[in-house]
Amino acid sequence: MNVQAIKTKYGIILGRDALIISEHEMSFSPFTFKVKALLSLSACEPEVLNESDVKIEIFFSDIEKISIYKVDDYPYEKYSESSLDLLEEYSSGKARVALSTYDHVFDVTGNFKILYE
Repeated sequence: MNVQAIKTKYGIILGRDALIISEHEMSFSPFTFKVKALLSLSACEPEVLNESDVKIEIFFSDIEKISIYKVDDYPYEKYSESSLDLLEEYSSGKARVALSTYDHVFDVTGNFKILYE
């Protein structure tokens, strides 16, 4: 498995507790999933110290598949590079992405974008 950490505006998100979910929403028609979270900048690479957490939203759309695991039950944990990993890219433009938070891992195939506040 060729896993790549996804770089965000704040760098690469590392650490199991880097993202604390504040809100989530799933819709089945259209099939979308939104996660709003607080991102600890001290858990990013490059590390930013003495700054407040920032709000970040990760939005998945046109989902083909979603699996949700308790963090310790994620079968591909040994391949993880960061808290937001690109697992596969498809010719359709969709991607398979793993989003790891303190309690859960969301393994999603679809379109995704990162929104910043």
